[in-house]
Amino acid sequence: MKGIVMEVYEDKVIVLAKDGSFLEVNRDNRDLDIGQEIEVDDNNKKIRGRIIKRLASIAAAFILLITTGYGVYGYYTPYGYINVDINPSVEIAYNLYNRVIDLKGLNEDGNILISKIKNYRNRTIENVINEVIDTAVEQAYVRPEQENVILITITEKKDKVDDEKIYKLVDSHIKQKIENTEVILIEGDNNIYKRAREDKISPGKLMLIEKAIDLNKDIKFEEVAKKPVKEIMRMIKEAKREKEKKEERKKLEKKTEKEMDKIEEMKFNKSRKAKGKKEDKLEREEIEKFRKDKTKKDEEEKEIEVDKIEKYKEKDQRRYLKKKSQDEFEEQRKEKQENLIINDNKKNQDNKYKVDKSEKKNKSKRGHENEYKHNKKERGKDED
Repeated sequence: MKGIVMEVYEDKVIVLAKDGSFLEVNRDNRDLDIGQEIEVDDNNKKIRGRIIKRLASIAAAFILLITTGYGVYGYYTPYGYINVDINPSVEIAYNLYNRVIDLKGLNEDGNILISKIKNYRNRTIENVINEVIDTAVEQAYVRPEQENVILITITEKKDKVDDEKIYKLVDSHIKQKIENTEVILIEGDNNIYKRAREDKISPGKLMLIEKAIDLNKDIKFEEVAKKPVKEIMRMIKEAKREKEKKEERKKLEKKTEKEMDKIEEMKFNKSRKAKGKKEDKLEREEIEKFRKDKTKKDEEEKEIEVDKIEKYKEKDQRRYLKKKSQDEFEEQRKEKQENLIINDNKKNQDNKYKVDKSEKKNKSKRGHENEYKHNKKERGKDED
């Protein structure tokens, strides 16, 4: 049957069995923690007497913690995950109290590895990680004759686990057994964890694959996902080296190009000096010829422009004279018409004057005649 470790001593542990009894169990050099669940049998010595009261109070407090209110939720709910990738990929789920509540393999080798680990529940994170690494060494997943890589990925709600402490623990523990082992620790997040679960790989491995693809676009996700972590790390290092080589080549090419330009400039300047006065004179003559040709061309273009202007002026002048002639003709016509009107008016006035004068003369004549007749008539009367 199973029981929970209540107290740990140098050579023995006190276990609370499922039937409520307390058993004294030999430790047998096992690394056991309080709260850890282990296998016990009925042959173990049962504890009796006054010590039972103290153990009962401890057991009551422990049971109360994990079976009431927030305690049961906090104890059995995953607070975070630690993934260990070698070639076996293993995921350790731990609770709010940093106790391991689940252990599963993420690939075939991972399932084989965890099948060798018993009684992992309620143990500390550090204890289970060390056992995972020890089992990997025993199963020859980590070997002294090869380069080894262990990838640790921590994904949790808050920074509860000490990342540096975990790194130092794993690094020192593995190097006590196999020296040539590189330990890499990565912090994940919930988004990466969800994506990794969809791809059935660890968050750390997903992050390494994405980094490899970012460095080398020819890498295919499906192919790399099947490779062990050390192979992915090798691909990343090669891709980095290749990228650095390309950057160095570019820098060298740029530097070489600048140096070649400088050499060409020096050759050109040296060549110019070597030409001597004769070539300088020829060069000056060529420059002078170019200037003269340019001046001549400019003058020809200017003459052409002047001719154009003159043609425009001549055309405008003809247009002006034509308009002026038309205006003068119109003015003469108007003047002639006005003169005709004036002459007609003058004739009319002269005719009127003559008529008036004639009428006046006739009237005067008639007056004289009437006066003469009247005078004559008067004289006749006098004679009678």
